[in-house]
Amino acid sequence: MNGRRVLTVVVAVCLATTAMTVGGAAPVEPATAQDDDVPSIPGVYYGELSVTDGSLEGPVTIQAVADGEVQHTLRTDADGTFGGPAAEDDALVVQEPDSGEVEFQIGGTPVTITSLENESIGGTTMPWDSGTQEVMLEADAETVAPSLEVAVTNAPGSIEAGSDATIDVEVDNTGPVDSTQDIELVDSNGTVVDSGSVTVPIGNTTSTSLTWATDDTMSGSETLTVRSGQDSENVTVEVEAAETAPIAPPPSGGGGAGGNPGAIDDQPAGDDTSGGDTDGNGTSGDDTDTVETPGSLTESQTIVTSEDFGLSQVRFTNDSNIVAITWEGTDVNGSVTTTAFNRTPENVSAVPGAMATVSEVTVPNEIADESAIVEQRVARERVQDIDANVADLQAYRYTDGTWEPVPTTVSEESDDEIILESEVPGFSYFAVSAVSEPTASFDAPSELTTGENVTLDASTSTDTYGDITAYDWTVDGESLSGETATTTFETTGEVTVELVVTNDAGETNTTTSTISVVEASDGTDADADGDTGGGGETDDSTPGFTGGLAVLALLVSLVIARRTD
Repeated sequence: MNGRRVLTVVVAVCLATTAMTVGGAAPVEPATAQDDDVPSIPGVYYGELSVTDGSLEGPVTIQAVADGEVQHTLRTDADGTFGGPAAEDDALVVQEPDSGEVEFQIGGTPVTITSLENESIGGTTMPWDSGTQEVMLEADAETVAPSLEVAVTNAPGSIEAGSDATIDVEVDNTGPVDSTQDIELVDSNGTVVDSGSVTVPIGNTTSTSLTWATDDTMSGSETLTVRSGQDSENVTVEVEAAETAPIAPPPSGGGGAGGNPGAIDDQPAGDDTSGGDTDGNGTSGDDTDTVETPGSLTESQTIVTSEDFGLSQVRFTNDSNIVAITWEGTDVNGSVTTTAFNRTPENVSAVPGAMATVSEVTVPNEIADESAIVEQRVARERVQDIDANVADLQAYRYTDGTWEPVPTTVSEESDDEIILESEVPGFSYFAVSAVSEPTASFDAPSELTTGENVTLDASTSTDTYGDITAYDWTVDGESLSGETATTTFETTGEVTVELVVTNDAGETNTTTSTISVVEASDGTDADADGDTGGGGETDDSTPGFTGGLAVLALLVSLVIARRTD
């Protein structure tokens, strides 16, 4: 090899080495698998929710669930659409689950997957797949219904009659949809006394207040109900009777005649009373005439008006059964006369229940039919005499020949007396009596036979204060009346007997009992001839008892013969 060729080879080798060095070439290594920590492509879902038996009331929260856990949540639009296919759109994202399946829920309830990428599914689960996919969902109206829970956060324990009770309420949206509803306050009669509209987004809470307005005549416990369309809560408010404003000054004297009426006698006055109002209109003769009756106390006082209170009032001494009478307005004038009787006047019927007091109130003709607040007193001693509970005291007004109950509240109690307050529509005789519900009870057999007469006896029914005035029976659809009732049952089976008793105050009580009616027997025994002995069956020619004696005689004869031998 000549020198030029050797030089050329050396230069070529140097250039190749330099090229390899400059190019940064490195030995080629075999490819490796992708790192296990890198997540796979998730499933991305968008689409639309429809309601099978109704329509959406607003946006709904949809949950994507896999392997028993919520993977992602998304709210729909008002029309039910959710997410979109573009990269910038929201969507439900689910990583590949171990189970290989995915489902969609609303409020924890699975919904139907009608289709995936236009392929019918028709179930509540579908195979998971990666990538962006359109899914159509379907739910019933109950699943997407709103749910507002209510809770009373503040309410007064008691209020005075005539004032307002404010009830504070917290409203929590536990449902899957935004909700706008009326929150109502309902009294014990079912009347909506106040309401307010609230709008609560999904998962949020709001507050509202409702008001119950009372009038001056209310008293006692009232149960109020706060309710939404899906929930309710009760609250009890005690209404304290309002005290009537003392417009008129306390009277200093009686102003009438008759003296102390003495001990109460429940019997009519008989011949020792005369005159008086016989039609219950509260007037007799001129404006201030009174009935002078032995065993009565009469008192007259003048009506006083107050511009400050806008009321008119008359008050009586402690000797009267009437404490005060108050009218709305300042145009009421004249004198009022009260007569307290120690027994029911002859010209009026007996007071229902156990009478505590009876009085007549006579007012000027022009206000005889005007409504007013009447306060009556009952001595504590009298309540004890009739063995009554204060809660059972009821005020009555005599009108059209009968005693009619009027609203009654206990406005004041002391060791000596009880003050009752009533709103009355006019004036006449007034009474306070103890009344209560009667107790219905009757005796009847538990079982009887068809065709057998049975007498139902209600004489064990009782009334604490008055008399039972009516016994009404319903026996297997038949109506009967009377303390005792007789009837006959012709068919077998279970028969319900109902008894309703009514007392002289119009109070009722009901009780029922069941009687088992069985088929009557034919009255014959096993033997056609009526023989109930133990001889067993025999033919007509040889009675069983006679045959037995014959056998016995034969055996005795054999024994005797053997001994003789």
